Amino acid sequence: MENQNVWIERKTRDYREKCSKCGTPKILEAFNRDKSKFAGRRSECSECSQKYAKKHYEDNREQRKEYQRLYYEVNEKVKMAEW
Repeated sequence: MENQNVWIERKTRDYREKCSKCGTPKILEAFNRDKSKFAGRRSECSECSQKYAKKHYEDNREQRKEYQRLYYEVNEKVKMAEW
């Protein structure tokens, strides 16, 4: 089975897929792997995925900090109880 996957990867190396976000055709290696997808790759390129993750982090930074602070407070008490 492993040899078959290597053969498929070699055969599709020059295959170009269109990114669902930016619409630019890119080689298959430009897309992150995802076993749950039919082609085994995500529909948006890794560059677009990185841009989205960065923007999402910046937009939700305060909410994330608050969540982490609350999580720390709750789990600090649990850790102290285990000692």
